[in-house]
Amino acid sequence: MKLRNEVQWRRTGDEPGFLIDTRVGGVHGLNATAAIILGALSSGSDSQALEQAVRERYAVGQLAAQQDVQAFTQMLMEYDLVEH
Repeated sequence: MKLRNEVQWRRTGDEPGFLIDTRVGGVHGLNATAAIILGALSSGSDSQALEQAVRERYAVGQLAAQQDVQAFTQMLMEYDLVEH
């Protein structure tokens, strides 16, 4: 899974930033957890590596990390922001 070419991740400083879908002009704000997941996703990580990134950053259990990753990747798919 990766962001579509028409979707841009914009950040300023340490802020999580937002995604811009240039196909429709949509803007999606990100929270800190989403930015961690997106950063790992952008480097080509699989779902297990995404979960590991969340666990390392927030010292949460596997289930919590898995739920966060699933919720965020589901949102990306629902808004058609990623390619599979």
